[in-house]
Amino acid sequence: METQHCSLTEPFLVFPGTPPERTFTNTAGPCIWFSDYFLQTTGESLAADSVRLTVTPSGNVSVTTMYPPNPTPESEC
Repeated sequence: METQHCSLTEPFLVFPGTPPERTFTNTAGPCIWFSDYFLQTTGESLAADSVRLTVTPSGNVSVTTMYPPNPTPESEC
């Protein structure tokens, strides 16, 4: 599992420059999200099995991704 927390500081694809009026949550399945951590530590772009993205009206961003024991390389997605 990988968890990321940050603040919305630049335009976001779904919210062009402003946070949402209500909390926005989106989930996705395999081969949608790729780990920067794995890329930096292993040199491979590895896919999550699932991802949950939440953006609050105050601009807080939270992303939780789940990875299997042997993540799928991007080339196999």
